[in-house]
Order: sequence, then structure tokens, then C-alpha cells
Amino acid sequence: MKNSNIFALIFVIILAIGGVVYYTKSTQDIIPGQTSNNSQNQNSQNQLSANNSVDQTPIANPVKNTTPSQTPTLKPVVNTKLYTAQTVATHNTKTSCWTIVNGNVYDITSYITEHPGGQSKISSVCGIDGTSAFTGQHGGQSRPENNLAKFLLGPLQ
Repeated sequence: MKNSNIFALIFVIILAIGGVVYYTKSTQDIIPGQTSNNSQNQNSQNQLSANNSVDQTPIANPVKNTTPSQTPTLKPVVNTKLYTAQTVATHNTKTSCWTIVNGNVYDITSYITEHPGGQSKISSVCGIDGTSAFTGQHGGQSRPENNLAKFLLGPLQ
């Protein structure tokens, strides 16, 4: 057998093994009732906890995806939890710093030590509505707004 044929055969075997591994992993992720530690399941659990209700209806006949060429379509989980000003007020320290900006709640605890303007600028808005402080300093600037978006918890109720 020529060397090129051997390499082609090895390549085909590697592709087949990779396909089986991918197929096995992708079907495990879509089996109803199975849990994993990915962020999709974490967000779903957070959403259920936030609503304090769990649908306990058993799944009658779970269907497995048996076609390896199909990719499951996942719907994004939207955080529907609403936060109150009273909840935000309890997060008023450097170790737990939440603030409100333009009707949204942000957990900016980890950003306190990284803020270019100094820690006092961030810690001064912990537990309160920091909209005027934020817009007064950064209003209309895309970089600070993009940084703030990373810390979004959800809308203010």
C-alpha cells in the first residue's frame, strides 16, 4: 500500500472518530431532563429560582436526536428577574456593590479595583441610583457604556 493511501486511511479514521465524539456530545446536550454545567442550564436554573415556580410535569416520551447532521436550535434564556431599589440598597459595600443606571441594575463589585478613575468613584454609587454620576462623567461615551454592560443583572422593578 502506498504511503499516500495509508495517510488517507488514517485521516478518514480520525474524521470518523471525531464525528462520533461530536455526535455523542451533541445528543447528550439535548436529552430532556439531563443536566450539565453549561451556562444555558445555569441561566435556566436561575430563572426558575427567580420565579419561585418549577414545572414538575413529567416528560412522557423524550425523543433523542438520532441524525448526526442536525444541530439543535437553542433558544436564548432571557433573565426575567426584576430587581427593586430596596434590594440594590442592601448591596452598598465594596464587597457587594450594586448600582442602578438608567433603570437597570448592575453588580460592579469586581470593577471597583479596576476603575481608571479610582475606587472612590465606584464605591460612592454602591447601593444607590448612580445614573447621574455615570452620565455626568461618561454620558454618550461608548467605552464606559460597553464596560458597564458587562455587569448587567437585570431591569429595575
